[in-house]
Amino acid sequence: MVIITSIAALATAWCAYEATVWSGIQTFRLAEANDLRRRSVEARLEGTQVVALDVQQFIAWIEARQRGEAQLTSFFFDRFRPELARATTEWLESNPFENESAEPHPFELESYQVADFHRAHALEQRATRVHREAHAANHHADLYMLATVLLAMVLFVVASGPKQGTDWTHRIFLLVTALFLAGALGYVASHPVRWTSGPDPLPPPEPYERPRLAD
Repeated sequence: MVIITSIAALATAWCAYEATVWSGIQTFRLAEANDLRRRSVEARLEGTQVVALDVQQFIAWIEARQRGEAQLTSFFFDRFRPELARATTEWLESNPFENESAEPHPFELESYQVADFHRAHALEQRATRVHREAHAANHHADLYMLATVLLAMVLFVVASGPKQGTDWTHRIFLLVTALFLAGALGYVASHPVRWTSGPDPLPPPEPYERPRLAD
């Protein structure tokens, strides 16, 4: 009986430790996910500002082109971002002023890219992954707390067992208690083990899908 009580007490302490570790992992993962999402929003705002500047430059360029001001047209085009210049060149090759099937503007082409949008997407993917890790950590912490309750029930059964009776009665009680403890230990062994709440390496982000601008 003393052995059963000692094992149950030790397993209870282990479950409490694991529940604390997984709770710490949850806390750190949630904080990391919030930071990643904040950085993602910042990157998307920066990308929106880049697009707004590109649109203004493109409008100024096409207006100068339509007015036949060659010098001003070259002035604006030479100051395009490389991505905008490449997309505009590809757009002009499709003869958009006469070809009705051409894209309405170069911002619809795949060659037009904004690095900040790529960065925002990658950060959001990482934030989603980290948030899932936080949810999983919370689940593991809850399961270890449930295991603590099961082990506490074992200790309660041992403490409330028969103090008097035949040797046969004590043997049956000891067998039932040992089986109950074995079941609780098996339940504990089925859960993942972490020694610290340090972060795990994050997987690479999912492929980026370029958002299309409205016409």
